[in-house]
Amino acid sequence: RIAIGDLDGDVAQAEAAALPGAGPHLGAALDVTDPAGFAAFLDAAEDALGPLDVLVNNAGIMIVEPFLEEDPALTRREVEINVLALISGTQLALKRMVPRQRGHIVNIASAAGKTGLAGEATYCATKHAVVGFDESLRIELRGTGVDVSTVMPGLANTELAAGMNAGRGVALVEPQEVADGIVEALEHGTPEVFVPKRIGPLLRVQSVLPRRVRDLIAKGFQTDKIA
Repeated sequence: RIAIGDLDGDVAQAEAAALPGAGPHLGAALDVTDPAGFAAFLDAAEDALGPLDVLVNNAGIMIVEPFLEEDPALTRREVEINVLALISGTQLALKRMVPRQRGHIVNIASAAGKTGLAGEATYCATKHAVVGFDESLRIELRGTGVDVSTVMPGLANTELAAGMNAGRGVALVEPQEVADGIVEALEHGTPEVFVPKRIGPLLRVQSVLPRRVRDLIAKGFQTDKIA
């Protein structure tokens, strides 16, 4: 039983109607930056489908341009959607899950939450924030019966990445791969899921290398030119 929230309520309803299985499912309008609206959406989901078991925070935007040219209004908007709305939605869900001693929060971050990319300074900052937020939550929620998973895809083949490439020798991640990563997190309680999996070890190794070597690797794979 799945509830889909989207700024465009008609889109959410159409996506919910197209889901496989008997359901029931729910599609409704949702502005994640409106805490009262987010709470109302969760109320409607629970009224229609039963107690909330899983929340997947997937909403996000990505501003791609040199930081000095970034519109401050867009900077604030990116932080509002990618960080503040995610934190607010997580808190609203946890207030329902913790008393029941069961539930699972899945926050969609990005591989950018473990590294830095030119042209995406604010976006990377928001995804680093999600990674750190989840790491802290996991410690706080020990023994409550509620799990927290962070899913970190590479550059995905969606409208978010329109006009970009994933770097030399690197393919764009398909949405189904991200969906599979979410299912893996739910089935196994995996704290961190990288999509594809191979980027996890690469990012961990890169994090302990000297800065100069990391810069050479970025230049070799042209990840310094993604944005």
